[in-house]
Amino acid sequence: MNIDLVHIAIENHRVTHVIVEGKEKKAPSSSIIPCIYDIAEKYPYAWIYFYRPNFISEETRDFLLQQLKHTNQFITVYAHEPLLLDESIGYVELGPFINVNYKVLYPTWRMATDGGILHASVLNNLNRWQEGDTHFGYWLNSLARTLRYEGLMCYRYHQNSQPPSYQKNQKLLYRFVKQHFKFSWLMILFFCQWKYEKQFSLAALIKSLWYRKRQIKISLEQIFQPLRQGSLVPFQLDVVIPTLGRKEYLHQVFKDISRQTLLPQKVIVVEQDPDLKATSNLPFINSVEWPFNVQHIFTHKSGACHARNKALEQTQAPWILLFDDDARLAPDTFEKMQKALEETGAYCINTAYLQEGEKEFFKPYKQWESFGAGCSIIHCSILDQCRFDEKLEHGYGEDVDFGMQIRNLGYDIIYTPQIQIRHLKAPVGGFRQPPTFPWDGDPVSPKPSPQVYYSKLKHFTSQQLKAYQWTLFFKIWKHQKFSNPFRLRKRFLKRWNASVYWAERL
Repeated sequence: MNIDLVHIAIENHRVTHVIVEGKEKKAPSSSIIPCIYDIAEKYPYAWIYFYRPNFISEETRDFLLQQLKHTNQFITVYAHEPLLLDESIGYVELGPFINVNYKVLYPTWRMATDGGILHASVLNNLNRWQEGDTHFGYWLNSLARTLRYEGLMCYRYHQNSQPPSYQKNQKLLYRFVKQHFKFSWLMILFFCQWKYEKQFSLAALIKSLWYRKRQIKISLEQIFQPLRQGSLVPFQLDVVIPTLGRKEYLHQVFKDISRQTLLPQKVIVVEQDPDLKATSNLPFINSVEWPFNVQHIFTHKSGACHARNKALEQTQAPWILLFDDDARLAPDTFEKMQKALEETGAYCINTAYLQEGEKEFFKPYKQWESFGAGCSIIHCSILDQCRFDEKLEHGYGEDVDFGMQIRNLGYDIIYTPQIQIRHLKAPVGGFRQPPTFPWDGDPVSPKPSPQVYYSKLKHFTSQQLKAYQWTLFFKIWKHQKFSNPFRLRKRFLKRWNASVYWAERL
C-alpha cells in the first residue's frame, strides 16, 4: 500500500481522528505515541503528519511538504504550545542548535508539539523505541536529540514567526539532561542555575539520577530513500582557493582538479603576499594549459577572510567549492559531491576533511554542527547573502561565524562522510610576520581570544555564554591541578574581561 500522507489530529494531548487519503479512519489508540507507531506500521511508505487542528493551518502543512527532501527528515511546527525545555538548556549545549532563529526553518533538535512530520520508515526501524513515554513533547525532543547523531535531519518551523514560550519544568529538564548529555553537564546545569538564576533544584537533580542515558543504534543509511532526483540546478562549479607561500602544494591541487571526472568551470586563486615589493610566485598558472578556466588575483592584503570574499565576488557558477591550497582530491570527488547534492537536496555540504592517520567510519549523511571553509560546497543563493566577517581576520572563529550565517538564513549544513578529502596541514606558507592586534600590548592577555568571544557573542544565548566561561575555566584548572582555584579564578576573570572588552570593540 503506497500512502503519501497520513494525518493524525491531536487535541488536549489525545488523538481525536486519523485521516488517510481524505477519509477518516479509526485511531488505533487515543494515546499519541502508540498511535503514531501503529500508523507507521500500517502505512510504512507514508509521511506521518500530526497536528493540532485549531492551530496549524493548511498553508503550514503545504509548506512542510515542500521542504521534505528525503526520508531521513523530521520537522515540527511551533504555533501555540510552549516548548518543553526552557532557556536553561543553553547551560548544557554550546552548539548551534540552541539559539534558534524563529523567522526561518532552522536546524535544531528542539522540537515543538503543535505539529510535525516524519516518515514512517524511520519509526518502523526504532522497534517502538521509548513507546512508554507519557509526555509527547519529551518523546519528540528525545527522539530528535538521539537520532540526530545517527543521521536524522531535524528542523523547527514557526508558523507565525513569533518567539516561542517555554515550559518551566525542572524535573523534565534535569531528566532530559541526565538522559542525553554527559553527567558533568548535569552538574554544570545545577551550578549555573544556582549562581545565575538563584534556583536550587536539588530535588530535580537527585530524581534525575535514577534515569539511564538514552541510546539507540539504527542504520538510517539502510532506509535512506531519496525522494528527489536531480539537484536544484545543473552541477556547474567554481572553485575558490586562497593561498600564501605554498606554491608546490597549490600546484598539486591544480593537478588533482584537472584529473576530476567532473571538471569545474573556473578556479579562482587569490594569492596573497604582504610584501609590497613582491610579485606573483605561481608561474604554473599561466605556463600550463589547464582543462578549466583560471582566474588569478594577486593582493598585498593578507588574510583568508578577505581573500575568500574577494574571490566570491568573481564567482558565476551555481555551486561554489571553498577549498584550501594544501589538500588532496581523489579523481571522483566532484562526482561524489554532485551525487550528495542530488540525494540530500542540500544547499551546503561539508566533506570529511582528514589529516594523516585519521579515519572516518560514519556513513550516513548528517546534520552538521560545524562548518569548514576548506571543504565545503555551497549554492550561490547562500553566497549572495553571506560573506566572511573580516573582523575575525587572522584569528579564530570565521568558519563558525560563516556557518551560523548560513543557518540563520534558513539553510542547513550537511556532513557527507563518504566524500573524504586529505588535509596535508602544510608546514610552509603562512605569514612571514605574525599579525598584530590592538590588545597585543595589554598587560593582561585576553582569554579566550577576542575574535573567538566576538563570534560567540554574536551567536550564543546568554546562558551559553555563561556556561562557556565556566567550561573554559574548568579546562584551565584541569591542567593546573595544584593551583589555588580561587586565585586562578581571579586571574582568569581578568583575562576574560579583557577579551570581553576587545570583542565588544571588534
